[in-house]
Amino acid sequence: LWLIAFVSSTVLAGATSDAQGNSRALKSFGYLPEWRYRFLDEDHADRLAVMCEGLTHLIFFSLEMDAQGGLVALDRLPDSERLARTRRVCPDVKLLVCFGGNGRSGGFPAVVQSETLRASFL
Repeated sequence: LWLIAFVSSTVLAGATSDAQGNSRALKSFGYLPEWRYRFLDEDHADRLAVMCEGLTHLIFFSLEMDAQGGLVALDRLPDSERLARTRRVCPDVKLLVCFGGNGRSGGFPAVVQSETLRASFL
């Protein structure tokens, strides 16, 4: 796939019901690593629109935390122009960011083991 790996194996449409019969809309998450952010550029807006058609959430990969709970590598987020375009082209998609993964979790153990650092991070 040229653009995104879906967290769910299939993009689903419609709704389900919980045990009490209440309707719940299905969620579909997309995962976009920073080495694919070029697909957020103006010349790829058509691809971005197609990608967002089946998504409820888009997750940007990834920030890190240091051992004191500080954020590292903020340059890994899409720049403000790309974020604004994504919001414009995909207005109903919630944008999220993940922390860690792929060798980027060095500070995670220290932060989650400390109640003070966890509270500070959150």
